Amino acid sequence: MRIQKQLVFFLFITIILSAFSCAFALEWDEYADVSGHWAEETMLSGLSDGLIEGYEDGTLRPDSAITTAQMITILTRLLNASEKAEISADEGVWYYEALQKAVWLGLVDGSCSVDSVMTRQDAFSMMARAFSLTPADPDLNVLPKFSDASAISAANRPAIAQLISDGLVVGYGGALNTNGSITRAEFLTVLYRLAKNYVPAKSLGSVTGGGSVISGGGNLLNLRLTDGVWFDCSSSNISLCAVEADEITIRSHKLTRLAVYGNSNISRLVLDCGSCTIDDFAFSGAAITTLQLAGSCNAVIAEDNVRNIEITSKGVSAEISGTHDSVAVSANGANVAVSGTYGKLKIIGDGNTITLAGKASVSSIEISGSSNTVVLGSEALVSGLTVSGSSNTVTLTPDMAVSRMEVSGNSNTISIDGDTDSISVSDMAISGGSNSVKINGRAENISVSGLYNHITVDGKAGSVTVAGRGTALDGGGSADSAVIEAQDCTVTLKIAHLTDNSHKMETERVLELVTLGYKGNYTLKWAQEHDYKDFEKEIWINAKGYSSETDYLIWVNLSMQRVNIFKGKTGGWKLVHSCIVGTGAPGTGTPPGVYYTTYKNYNGWTTRTYTVKPVIGFKVNTGYAFHSRIYYPGTTRLSDSSIGYPISHGCVRMYDEDVRYIYNNIPLRTTVVVY
Repeated sequence: MRIQKQLVFFLFITIILSAFSCAFALEWDEYADVSGHWAEETMLSGLSDGLIEGYEDGTLRPDSAITTAQMITILTRLLNASEKAEISADEGVWYYEALQKAVWLGLVDGSCSVDSVMTRQDAFSMMARAFSLTPADPDLNVLPKFSDASAISAANRPAIAQLISDGLVVGYGGALNTNGSITRAEFLTVLYRLAKNYVPAKSLGSVTGGGSVISGGGNLLNLRLTDGVWFDCSSSNISLCAVEADEITIRSHKLTRLAVYGNSNISRLVLDCGSCTIDDFAFSGAAITTLQLAGSCNAVIAEDNVRNIEITSKGVSAEISGTHDSVAVSANGANVAVSGTYGKLKIIGDGNTITLAGKASVSSIEISGSSNTVVLGSEALVSGLTVSGSSNTVTLTPDMAVSRMEVSGNSNTISIDGDTDSISVSDMAISGGSNSVKINGRAENISVSGLYNHITVDGKAGSVTVAGRGTALDGGGSADSAVIEAQDCTVTLKIAHLTDNSHKMETERVLELVTLGYKGNYTLKWAQEHDYKDFEKEIWINAKGYSSETDYLIWVNLSMQRVNIFKGKTGGWKLVHSCIVGTGAPGTGTPPGVYYTTYKNYNGWTTRTYTVKPVIGFKVNTGYAFHSRIYYPGTTRLSDSSIGYPISHGCVRMYDEDVRYIYNNIPLRTTVVVY
């Protein structure tokens, strides 16, 4: 549909998209550079609707790139923004006022260079912010189908995923060209897909030909809207009566009144306001599938007519009660108090404070963000609690209960307070690492598979199973039983029945872990980044039962290209030295087996082509030996520095200091295990 000239959609000014050239009108068929272009219809519609004008040379330049300054000017005019932020930019630049408004709206942070051409991903993300298109938990699974999805920054991924889901961004050739520029044609195409009408509320009919931007607020009555509706920044007093809509967004600088009533039915209502205060009366007599609080909003929501609530802005302070399907918090720094009955509570953002109180009942709580503070208040009932994020603090207060708790994230602090006579947590599984769990109440079944977790029981625990190495289990309380299946654990807790299977379980794991054969990619870097843990080396060498005629034992580990040197005796070997080496190359590999050191030669071997020194033989009646890397004959100048992967003719190449360690410390007839 065509926009009336007196109601021009974006209020473009000529200099924005005409590169500061004077434009003049031509007939459509005179713009040769768009004839046959993929966006010909869009460009000519933009020309007809007053969105763009032609250049003096008779072109529309559909493939010219747009800068950030041009984008923010267009978008702040589109949204009718008037509030301005304090910025440090030169007041003389042509975009100064637009930049002030864009910073206030959160489109840019004021520190970026706005004179440069925008990348496509930044442009898409900015459009999503301008139109408040990104929900709390967009489907990121739509991204991998594009070959360059990995180039999308973490900050831009949610917005671009939603634009793809909405069909506003489609890509081409299986790619999004995320770091390329966005052209005039592409920009207009996305905006035309999004909205085609710019009207006051009184002029809006049941429009089905595209979304609408409404200026100045007002009343919508008896409308069925199938496309998006946006109230711009100048809107302050808004009334929706008997309105059925897929999506309505309010971008008001200051919303003084909102009333949704008369059996209105809105699939998604987004409040992205500079400031607003919302209470239950705002939605009296309406059915809202999803309410998104995206701006600086104080909200009290108690009625059941709002099914899903999303909080996506740090400026939100909300009290939510009643019965709802879900609450999702992707904001950073929001403050939310939750009571009532819910299917799911998802905490996706960082640094939020979430309080569950008032006999709340939640089927599941998922905490995937970081550094959140979550308090599960008195008499709350939670079926499942999952903590997959990091550095969160979760407190269970007395008289509340969790049926199942799973902690797969790292460095979280979980505090369980309550009465030891009633179960606070029925089942707890900790698969993440370095978490701290403090039990002052009662936890019935606890399993720990992650590394270096700290479990303090000052109350009561039922059964505890520890399969994670480095677990600390202590406190002034007690546990009915515990089974320890990992090494390096510290257990000082009072336990009625303790079973220590740590050595057996770790031995079985390590014996499966260490296999014969090189595992790398024939680079030194791979060897530097890959090796078995020191304790795993000790477990393996002792579990295999190797002995030596001396106090030392050498393990040449082919898979990781290491020489590991142990001191002690059979069953009690301790690792004292480990180093990167280079063993035999394919075709001349160092033969696996059990040998012993046979001779030492400080001067090593010198031929017409090389010198290696010192040399320590390890297989009787053969030339297999430990020696240095390859030097030019009779010199200390390396001719072949290769090491860290199979490279030799069968000997074990070593750095000078490492081979000297063997020469100086390891006696002859010391066992050498090659495996």
